Amino acid sequence: VFASTLIEGTHSVPTAHHQAKPEALRDVGEMSSVILGSYADMPDRDEYWFPAKRYGWGWGAPRTWQGWAVLAGFVVLLSLIVLVFPPEEDLVSFLAATGGLTTLLLLICWVKGEPPRWRWGNSESD
Repeated sequence: VFASTLIEGTHSVPTAHHQAKPEALRDVGEMSSVILGSYADMPDRDEYWFPAKRYGWGWGAPRTWQGWAVLAGFVVLLSLIVLVFPPEEDLVSFLAATGGLTTLLLLICWVKGEPPRWRWGNSESD
């Protein structure tokens, strides 16, 4: 029904059947968009906290003070992990904490950084 309205060019409002989402999923979607933002809210290239690397895939050194603060926080927390879970005494906890912290850093880079893609040099087409 909704697809046919798009094809016919009418702008009818979809029924409640088409909008129905469990309450929990709606709440999670709203919460994640508040926390992480949305692609519609992506900043201009100069406002990314982490620019894309010039060669390869991923992000380079931070471009803004917020990016530097995130990186400094990562280093401080990683140092604390080494002190709290010495790898020679508790390797599993050390790896779990380090993996969780690294995942958090990558998530922040993904959300606040320039969209990653393979690059090789200055050309925008690379």
